[in-house]
Amino acid sequence: MMKIPRLAVLLMFVVFSSPGIAEICKWVDENGVVHYAETCPEDIDSTEIEIQAPPSQAQVEEAVRRLEQMQEKISKRKEAELQEEAANSLATEESVEENDARERDTCLAAKSNLRILSEQRPVYFDDEGNIQFDRSVYSLAYKGERRFIEDQKRSELVQNWKNAVDYYCDVTKTEPTAQE
Repeated sequence: MMKIPRLAVLLMFVVFSSPGIAEICKWVDENGVVHYAETCPEDIDSTEIEIQAPPSQAQVEEAVRRLEQMQEKISKRKEAELQEEAANSLATEESVEENDARERDTCLAAKSNLRILSEQRPVYFDDEGNIQFDRSVYSLAYKGERRFIEDQKRSELVQNWKNAVDYYCDVTKTEPTAQE
């Protein structure tokens, strides 16, 4: 358990104690010395002063209990914040890992498409938009529509896939540009 600073306990007394009031007497003697007492002397000019009574033991215990509760709440809140930060950090790490995996996949696809386009064999887009050789094993079993790529479009695609390879497969990245 945490130690409670004395000043904090004293402040808790002031804040949480009930207003108990007592009276004392104040007077100054013939030598100028100030005196305080519970009762005023009858033959001397004196002033009654109201003061707050010290807190009871029950009030002190209640103030300490409340202070400990507040410290516990603060501790739980800090722990929850740390857990949230840790979860956010983990999510960020997972997001970075997922992004890296997507970039690796894109790099591999870009290299594959660039290789296919560079071989100067007849190629086409399948129904899913993937580039395929006309005489590949996949091509022999493929039953969907084949949109063959013309030479001009092939040159544009080669340049676009080169840019993609440069971007996704290289450590120093600049945005890939599309050939218009």
